[in-house]
Amino acid sequence: MKTHFSYDDEIEQAQCGTWLGGFSSTSSDWAQVDCGACLKQKAKIIAIHNTEEAAIVAQMGDMADFMRNQPQEDDR
Repeated sequence: MKTHFSYDDEIEQAQCGTWLGGFSSTSSDWAQVDCGACLKQKAKIIAIHNTEEAAIVAQMGDMADFMRNQPQEDDR
């Protein structure tokens, strides 16, 4: 059984597109991944993850700015 790459253990489909069953294994450690399709797409998977992570951080920054600019109870 191949070990597929995944940041999440609760997925139904691996990053490479393989549907996972009860006996499938996933890992977020590239050293443990032996699925050829996952390894072939490693750079793409990492780039997608980095893009998603950057978007989340930007959104969190926007929310922090929004909250910082809200009137406080003392200001009312």
